[in-house]
Amino acid sequence: MDKKFEMTSEIVEIDGHQLYRIRALRDFLDVQAGEFGGFVESEANLSHDGTAWIRDDACVWQNAVVSGDALVCYQARISGNALVSGEAVVSAKARICDNARVSGRAEISENAEISDTAVVTDEARVLGAAKVGGQAQVIQRAIVAGNATIDGEAAVSEDAIVIGHAQVYSNARIGGRLIVSGDAIVPGSISAILQRPPARPPTGPSP
Repeated sequence: MDKKFEMTSEIVEIDGHQLYRIRALRDFLDVQAGEFGGFVESEANLSHDGTAWIRDDACVWQNAVVSGDALVCYQARISGNALVSGEAVVSAKARICDNARVSGRAEISENAEISDTAVVTDEARVLGAAKVGGQAQVIQRAIVAGNATIDGEAAVSEDAIVIGHAQVYSNARIGGRLIVSGDAIVPGSISAILQRPPARPPTGPSP
């Protein structure tokens, strides 16, 4: 496979790392040869295979990799050993760091942060100032937004939504079409509790 980009002499420095603006060497999707992209520390940060691209002033450095058909744009930051793959989109001022994985058709935007060994995949979305860390997973069509925090070994799946200042951690499992909002703190699974049928009124002899 021919190289699809080269590193130019335009440099920015982040945390002591020198990053170089990239320029496309061939056409692919809506990217044209000669078009400038974002910044990388080395060629290893962006795969030459697929249509993965880094746009605008987005930065990828250290051992982080953008591959597949993923897009990183605007002022997004990918660092550490993070991997962004599939058709994932990381935009705005989102941060992906440490050993986090973002894949599938996941969308990470605004000021969201994915860290540690967290995984966001499928069609999941993490928006706002939400944070996903630890060994947490946000999968399928789940949405985490606002100032919500998902940590520990927690998992948010199916069509669940976690918003506001809600905190989901430990081994919590949030699924179905549940909405966790406000200042809720969930240290364990609440699916069974919230989906339990309402208690029946006591029965007895008619008056």
